[in-house]
Amino acid sequence: MPQTSPYQIVLSDEDHATLLSRSRQYTRPHYQVIRAKMILLAAEGKPNDQIADKLDVPRKTVSRSTTNPPMPTWLIVLVAGVPAS
Repeated sequence: MPQTSPYQIVLSDEDHATLLSRSRQYTRPHYQVIRAKMILLAAEGKPNDQIADKLDVPRKTVSRSTTNPPMPTWLIVLVAGVPAS
């Protein structure tokens, strides 16, 4: 049974555009591209299990990336190029 996140991600148009752009930049470090894709899929309401299967990452990674830290920090992490812990 898919695990549904208790968190809802709502992206502004600007945040969505930024993440979409980053998710398509294959010259960026792989973790930044995958993280952007995880956030976009979570914002669409996809369950963590489905996101993990689609991106071929562990479900635990998806859970951590879409719940902690809060959204503004995710964008800072993506822009700064610092890996999330």
